[in-house]
Amino acid sequence: MAHLPPVTWDQVATKDDLDKLGTSLRSEMQVGFAELRTEMAQGTTRQIRWMVTFAAAWSTLLLAAVQLLP
Repeated sequence: MAHLPPVTWDQVATKDDLDKLGTSLRSEMQVGFAELRTEMAQGTTRQIRWMVTFAAAWSTLLLAAVQLLP
């Protein structure tokens, strides 16, 4: 006990304080995870649209090239 810094009893965290902190942190994490899921869904949608567009364009070019062959 001699190594502990001098504090008063009002500066000591109680179980209730820790429970409130835990609840607050969980709420913040839920918001952060929801934002992350939204960003990932948007990114996935954007990537799929790009890949479909690219595949369609590439297929069109290949078909045009094949038709030009004798």
